[in-house]
Amino acid sequence: MFLEVIKRRNPNLIRAAVYFHQSGLIPPNTFILDADNIERNVSLIRGEARKYNLSLYFMLKQIRNPQVFRFILDKDKKETVCVDTKDAKVIWDSGYLIGHVGHLVQVPDKEIREILLMRPEVVTVFSVDKARRFSEEASRLGIVQDILIRVTGKKDINYPGMEGGIPEEDLEGAAKDISRFSNVKIVGVTNFPSMLHANKQFPEITENLRTTLRCA
Repeated sequence: MFLEVIKRRNPNLIRAAVYFHQSGLIPPNTFILDADNIERNVSLIRGEARKYNLSLYFMLKQIRNPQVFRFILDKDKKETVCVDTKDAKVIWDSGYLIGHVGHLVQVPDKEIREILLMRPEVVTVFSVDKARRFSEEASRLGIVQDILIRVTGKKDINYPGMEGGIPEEDLEGAAKDISRFSNVKIVGVTNFPSMLHANKQFPEITENLRTTLRCA
């Protein structure tokens, strides 16, 4: 889906991929990554983030190749966001720290203990029940876990399979309930998607972001 962009921005990556494939140096269905450009892009993004005092999260997604981490991550910082627990396990097993888990896909109950043992910076919960389960497991481990509440508004955009969250009108009651759990601490709210970049110079602010700000 990104071929046209790569043709414009990095045609040598395509030439290299064709050569490696046709020469038999790589098997079919292999991801080809340009480490030099990854490192350059990371430097640019970090520089802009510093200007505005923003923290960054790297999202692994389908590229579960630990070799690319060294071009992106600082081993001493929690700057990863995991699409699912499989991502978290790859990052953790590779010797890197976990920033954020549960943003798009909730942590399954049977894996909460394993995720908590990775000591993530934050986890997102979509419900009071999930917050309760995190608190119960955190209590057994003798820790307090910082959590974000995913919120949703009536006019928000939702992609299929990525819906969920506590409705805005129910947030105050839910937050009070969660605040009674002794081993989790609410540190913020989150939503998705908050901004869209559709071939425009600047990102488009979505209703989701407005919902998030009201809820915060």
